[in-house]
Amino acid sequence: MKRLKYYFFKYQPYVLGVVFFLAIFLVWIVGMGLGFASLSSLLAGLGVFVLLSALYVLLMYRGVSQHHDLEALLREDADQAVLNANPQDREEVSLLRERLLQSIERLQGSGKSTVNKNALYALPWYLVIGQPASGKSTMLYQSGLTFPYAEREGARVAGLGGTRNCDWFFSSEAVLLDTAGRYMDNQEEAGKWRAFLGLLRQHRQRRPLNGLIVAVSIEDILHAGADARERLAKRLRERIQEAHELLELRLPIYLVFTKCDLLPGFTHFYRQLDAHSRDEVMGKTFSHQGFEQSDWSMRFATAMNELVEHWQALADQQLLQQDIQLTRRDPVAYSLPLELAAIKPLLNTFVADLLRANPYQSAELLRGFYFTSALDADEPANGRYASQVRERFALAAPSNGAAAISQAEPLFIASLFRKVIIPDQHLVALYTSNRREHRRKAAWVGAASLAGLLLCLAW
Repeated sequence: MKRLKYYFFKYQPYVLGVVFFLAIFLVWIVGMGLGFASLSSLLAGLGVFVLLSALYVLLMYRGVSQHHDLEALLREDADQAVLNANPQDREEVSLLRERLLQSIERLQGSGKSTVNKNALYALPWYLVIGQPASGKSTMLYQSGLTFPYAEREGARVAGLGGTRNCDWFFSSEAVLLDTAGRYMDNQEEAGKWRAFLGLLRQHRQRRPLNGLIVAVSIEDILHAGADARERLAKRLRERIQEAHELLELRLPIYLVFTKCDLLPGFTHFYRQLDAHSRDEVMGKTFSHQGFEQSDWSMRFATAMNELVEHWQALADQQLLQQDIQLTRRDPVAYSLPLELAAIKPLLNTFVADLLRANPYQSAELLRGFYFTSALDADEPANGRYASQVRERFALAAPSNGAAAISQAEPLFIASLFRKVIIPDQHLVALYTSNRREHRRKAAWVGAASLAGLLLCLAW
């Protein structure tokens, strides 16, 4: 059923065309069966088609009007939003509104842009959250998406300095909202976070967001203490749950571990891969079906074991195929699977804290977890297990600086957006909160009852 629902939203115009045609045909057949003349039955079918078309146009007009209202309402109640905010949050909310208005003006003011006037609803929207300096902005710049305004405005340079409020990235494929890392810091920022979600729900009512990208720096996993990791998971879990409740959506969650070039051997291992392996996603994408009964701690642990085994087999294959002299010069490249295996307990505990089951809250939809790197600074050549690799294969220790990498390039990021996140844009339509689902069912029952009453009166 979920799969049918997914394809309906994905190919909605074509499905509705077939439904309209079948409605005409069905009314004509029923009319003939009841003894009405063929012409009368056909006219009745055309009448049904006109009614359905009028309803569809009305819904489309409502969507278009919401698109125009998005800009109009943002302009009209900007002052009201500032007045309604808490005194300490007033400046923050005002800056958020101004940033959104400026972005929309730039989007609509470019006649050459591939993004049309309805982009606010036509394109998927993704919200990116994470700690300050977790690599969110850099990940977006290196995502491989097309940002029509990035070069002109120098956004790349500005973004590297940290996101003060919220950056709105209008790409040709999606709208990406890079929120301030301060929203994760403490409860004082929670009011601003909820106000931000309220803006999204108010002005993109049908589908405020298409997904939630949670960025976690691998440095916070490796070097932080157990208490710090637990606090980080708790803050992220609170923000995720607030998004779920305020938007009344069960958003697909993409857990992205950033700055993985800090893992010894990560960059070196990537450079040993062939083109096909480099284009893979380094992580695991889970099925979205049956997630309500999922034990995410168990599923994550199993997936991590499978991932380590996969990359270990790939490393062994590379060792067998590669020239021994190249292997001697760069043994650290083959220690990455061992490094990943070593941090599995830390990752397992973090994910268990992040997605801990709560009988008072709905289950979250973890779409997958992924390892990426956007800026691969010179990493240390000797990781925890590099010496084991050298001893196993009788390799000499590399000379100082032999394994230094100076060229920066995104690792496993473009494939994540291109193969997973963007194609998933219709997935959120399958899952709504219980409150929204109940209202939707009530609306359909009311509409069906009204239609039945009108047909009885017309008969």
